[in-house]
Amino acid sequence: MAITQNGLRNTITTTLENPQGAILRNITMSIDIKQKNSNKTYYSKEINQLKFAPNTTFDYQWPINKEFEAGSYEATLHIKADGFEKEWNKSFEMEAKKVKDLNKSTVSPTDNNADLQMYILMGIIAVLILLIILILIKVRRRKADEK
Repeated sequence: MAITQNGLRNTITTTLENPQGAILRNITMSIDIKQKNSNKTYYSKEINQLKFAPNTTFDYQWPINKEFEAGSYEATLHIKADGFEKEWNKSFEMEAKKVKDLNKSTVSPTDNNADLQMYILMGIIAVLILLIILILIKVRRRKADEK
């Protein structure tokens, strides 16, 4: 486990390996990261329909979409594929200096209300479009009545 950035977005990288001589298909992979000695979930995600090439090792990057928080963490990674299932627990540390450096350069949202703000903005735009449509209908009716 390592904290990194990809395209200036904060990610947690896990190294995965398929030592078998066959392609693993229909993979479901989930990760759950909690603060150590706490039940507070820092990050949780599940992805489906992955495939791993045979005899390969690669780094999978989990997009965090928020600023890193320094501290000790426990990650649980669960992988399930055709007839294969495995779970790992890994402790890792987010060091304050590295967290500070990465958070300075990230474009990840820092406001937990970003989704709420987006929905409010979309609602306002929808209301404005509806008002414009209603005004256009009213103007056309007036013109039709004048004829």
